[in-house]
Amino acid sequence: MMTVEAVAEAVGLSANTVRFHLDRLLREGLVTRQPARPDGPGRPHLVYRAVAAGAVDGDGAYRLLAELLAEGLVRSGDARAALEAGRCWADRFVEAHDPSIGGNVGAEEDVAAVARVVELLTDGGFAPELLADERTIALRSCPFMGLASKRADVVCAMHLGFARCVLQRLQDAARAAGRVPHQMEAGLVRLKPVLDGSGPCLLSLPAPHTAHHPG
Repeated sequence: MMTVEAVAEAVGLSANTVRFHLDRLLREGLVTRQPARPDGPGRPHLVYRAVAAGAVDGDGAYRLLAELLAEGLVRSGDARAALEAGRCWADRFVEAHDPSIGGNVGAEEDVAAVARVVELLTDGGFAPELLADERTIALRSCPFMGLASKRADVVCAMHLGFARCVLQRLQDAARAAGRVPHQMEAGLVRLKPVLDGSGPCLLSLPAPHTAHHPG
């Protein structure tokens, strides 16, 4: 069970924004609300608890929660919020996997890093395909396509933040293990969304040793 303030701190949104979304989740039957045990004088705090997964429509609950989080990012008015959410997603995702560089033994670090990015995107449900230039990754599936059609600015920015953070984490892991890290600048990763069904979204990784250029 969590208070509004605890949820706000966990997701990085204001208490008022979190309260708005929790009220909607409460109306949808996805959370319950009750007074906390008194711990002193005054009115006890209200605490929220998620309804057991087996008691709700999992797909519907997931979609609603994703929409609420996307709306929260839009309401925050911070253009970097979605990128940061993607970075947080990558942090949690990579933490649950082996963060070491993949690829064949003896492969160059940059080549191996690209291969590892493809592996992690596969695990994330993007059905990636590395194209002939060995720097562009076609994302042939999107685990958030339904939401992306409504909030492309948020969802695509989250995916970009995810890819950039994965590259950074691979560099950090290589350094921590005493290896030479890959030389791709994470901040230069680019994403070209294609949401009309005419083709896959394209994730472009920078060439190694590329100097940083803002934009």
